[in-house]
Amino acid sequence: LFETKQIFLTFYIMQKKLWMGAVILFCGLTFTSCVDNADNPADQPQPFDPKGSEKFINEAWMDKNVKPGDDFYNYALGTWLTTSPEADKGFQENASTKQAKALREYFMASSNPLAQHLVKNFKDTKRKKKDEVKTILDQMNIQKPKNAADVLNEIVRLRDKGFYPIIGSAVDGETKTHSFRAIITLGQQGTPVNQALSMDMTSAAKKIIENILTVIDEIENPDLKITDEYVEQLMTRTENILKLEQKLFEYTVKQSESDIAVPGLSPARETVESNRIATRRAGEASSFTLEGLKAAFNLGDKASFDNSKIFKEYLEGINAQLAGNDATAMQTFYDYLRYQPICVLGTFLPVDKNASGDDYSYTEKVETNDETKLYFSGLTSSIPLLANQLTLEKMRELSTGKETCTTMLEEMRKLFDERLQKLDWLSDATRQAARTKLQKMQFFVGVPDQVYDAQFTLDEGNTLMQDMLQLYAQNHAIKEKLIGKKLEESPLLMMEISGWYGVHNAYYNPATNSLNILPAFCGDDILPANDEYTRYAVGVVFGHEMTHGFDSSGSNYDENGYYRNWWTDADKTTFVDKQNQLIALYNRLEAYPGQPANGTRTLTENMADYGGMELGYALFLKDMTAKGMSGEELDHACREFFLHYAKLWQAKLSLDMLKAYYNDEHSCHGNRIRGIVTLMDDWYRVFNVKDGKLFVEPEKRVKIW
Repeated sequence: LFETKQIFLTFYIMQKKLWMGAVILFCGLTFTSCVDNADNPADQPQPFDPKGSEKFINEAWMDKNVKPGDDFYNYALGTWLTTSPEADKGFQENASTKQAKALREYFMASSNPLAQHLVKNFKDTKRKKKDEVKTILDQMNIQKPKNAADVLNEIVRLRDKGFYPIIGSAVDGETKTHSFRAIITLGQQGTPVNQALSMDMTSAAKKIIENILTVIDEIENPDLKITDEYVEQLMTRTENILKLEQKLFEYTVKQSESDIAVPGLSPARETVESNRIATRRAGEASSFTLEGLKAAFNLGDKASFDNSKIFKEYLEGINAQLAGNDATAMQTFYDYLRYQPICVLGTFLPVDKNASGDDYSYTEKVETNDETKLYFSGLTSSIPLLANQLTLEKMRELSTGKETCTTMLEEMRKLFDERLQKLDWLSDATRQAARTKLQKMQFFVGVPDQVYDAQFTLDEGNTLMQDMLQLYAQNHAIKEKLIGKKLEESPLLMMEISGWYGVHNAYYNPATNSLNILPAFCGDDILPANDEYTRYAVGVVFGHEMTHGFDSSGSNYDENGYYRNWWTDADKTTFVDKQNQLIALYNRLEAYPGQPANGTRTLTENMADYGGMELGYALFLKDMTAKGMSGEELDHACREFFLHYAKLWQAKLSLDMLKAYYNDEHSCHGNRIRGIVTLMDDWYRVFNVKDGKLFVEPEKRVKIW
């Protein structure tokens, strides 16, 4: 957006790779040996030598000076990590970039009138940043508040325009009623400032805020003089907005962590429903309490209010700032309400040039001269309902492996069911409920035949910013019409209103008990027809998402997606104990140098990774033995499988990116390999791992599903 546009583009692309969906669990049973147990010991194959002459498909990537038992990620990829060209971003990133390019080119050449209109404005080089910011300010028309009621009035007005500062109120699926509702909770996230804070880049966040406030002041006062006094006041205002953003970020992280199912705790955020008597005018609401919000938003029975302790604490902090209606607090909220829509729409602002041709002060030099790439990415992330319509045919064309993916999913369902039948720690009652849920799980692969028919219009003569303001307002109105609609009526709709099918993703939705494999994971670049090792490694992703339905969060939802306990008390106690064992195992690893991994925060995703590995590996073994493989031939194939799984998570992550991952529910790429293989008995055997930093004693290798 502003000073750090290139960094945030990189971060946005990185974030697109992260799998959507809730939290995960799965862990499986041990497998029997891959080799034949010959009667004559002399016929037994020699133990594998990690530094030996055995050759692998991706031999050039490996660093055989690293012991597999010390760091399997670097054993598999160490040479690639240190010597590969900068342009080589890794298996998934390369595929994601290629798909994004194909979809963008399709959009840019589209004959659809809306696409053509947007493309014309994407290419408009005459736009000026200050003019576009003025367009935003004029459209928002924020009035300076005098009290809390005025602040709430402005928040409600911005909501109708599709923006949710300070207090969020977007339409989403709500599990308590199993329907679409307006969810009143923390304010809108995802702006460049939030991204900067997530990467511990406070100075960058501060610079963005400072530049936005400066241009607002220049627009409102064309004769503005940049005096020492003005700069001092600007710094104070910038710090005040930064504190608001830091508070919002802090509570968003807390809320995210509370939504990650900690063993023994309910993952469902408690909500309270609005009622029909909340009909006071917004002007009468005097504080940011639930009752005050009910009065301000005046949504009757169409809304649910976040009743969590975290949200209440957040409101208390906001109310402390509002107390007394002092001039400084009112100026801060006035600044914030003007700044926030500009920050959210920053992707669509042009890069101004000064006389020397250098980038103007708002933005660092953009990575590419073709800003249409940024505008297209911004459109797909902010208005996915429209982006899905405009790229549907191309996404369908790219889903070349849809049939293969569907077949693998059904095979994994059978393998999972076989495991459930054999588990010795589940009672018959819990076992049957789990099997019923598994059988009713819906699989959606690629894109549907039709997406939700959202009606968008754009006025001729618009600038790009006018287009986006129009689309944001229409997007909000379209989603409002969904309120009251039951989730089971359209299980894909939750995805379509919040995400583009073109993202590099796969996810499980517990509210609809559905598994969704988007086109990126069933295209030839990720699921190649001529590379079976890669296909089975990608199958781990499919197993990962399937086990979401049985993790410490998804396991609280029944076969129809309703929040209902289907566990016996004894089984639940055992389940929680196994989760705690997994937490301890991941706490041994490092998230980045000097920082221990957070096994609690990453619990469910680690469980899913392991569950996916168990299913993917089981399918691989079944198919290889069906081909007649055995003995050392099969052992070599097993080693290739584990090495190809490491390939799946190739990534050159800087220290800043690793720090950003520390705030995520997923483990960093390297730990997604290091942690999982240490739980697989066959990995120890085929790589002859008997000691090392990663070594886990057999009795401590937690087994769940």
